Amino acid sequence: MIGFMILFIGGILIGPSSVLQLPKKSSSMMLVGLAILGVGVASTIIPVIPEMLQVVDHNEKAHDKISAIFSVFGGFGQIVSPPVAGLLNDVVGFNYSLDI
Repeated sequence: MIGFMILFIGGILIGPSSVLQLPKKSSSMMLVGLAILGVGVASTIIPVIPEMLQVVDHNEKAHDKISAIFSVFGGFGQIVSPPVAGLLNDVVGFNYSLDI
């Protein structure tokens, strides 16, 4: 949960958030937001993998399936998210897209 809160704060700063009435263009705030986002991503993805493997109780086939699912959905997100983000940016603008 802490990792997701870190991601939330990073997203607000990258925008910067129009809802919170932060300055619309601030390079320093965006750089801080990107740094915070990097910490948040590492703190949400990396700790989850050992817990997923522990749940399946050392079953090799289950480990392989979990690894495959993790990789497939990561790739799926990398394929789908740029067009969706671009569409959202065109419809509501960059600042509001990060608020959403």
